[in-house]
Amino acid sequence: MDIDKKHINVLETAINLFKVKGLRFTLQDICTEMHIAKKTIYTMYATKEDLLIEMMNYVFTNIQLDKQQIIQSDLPYYEKVKKVMIALPEQYQMIEFKDIDLLKCKYPRAYDNLTYQLDSNWDPIFDLLNKGKEEGLVNDIDLDILRHMVTGTIENLMIDNNLKDSYMESLEKMINIIMNGLMKGV
Repeated sequence: MDIDKKHINVLETAINLFKVKGLRFTLQDICTEMHIAKKTIYTMYATKEDLLIEMMNYVFTNIQLDKQQIIQSDLPYYEKVKKVMIALPEQYQMIEFKDIDLLKCKYPRAYDNLTYQLDSNWDPIFDLLNKGKEEGLVNDIDLDILRHMVTGTIENLMIDNNLKDSYMESLEKMINIIMNGLMKGV
């Protein structure tokens, strides 16, 4: 994703506003925060939905970069798998995804982009898991089913407004169940 500094500043501002206001942030909020004219935003993004889509693409590009760093790190294999499955760069860990059902209703193209992003770019994870299978570290499991389990859980955590833990804490619990299994001594 090749974008200029002005676009990055708008996206970062939008992400910070999203952390505070969720989807209820406005383009005017961005303008106020950045001390720019609304016309400037509209020369970059025709609609808020266009901004949301680019914002997601930007965030997911950074997530993929984070995953690559994890995969290339010297972490033990178990930790590497655990971290790469729920990779979320630190700057995005405080985001609470409370308005995903609103996203689905009000911004359907952005919602479709979100589900596409969650379902895409699993090749590095599959490569890591297949390497673990070859080395006898990972059970012979259906990786597509694992992908559906993880993405389905992520989507459900995003729409659950009654989580007792933060989104990131909930992701940690999900990956611990996947990594450690359900049954003791089996």
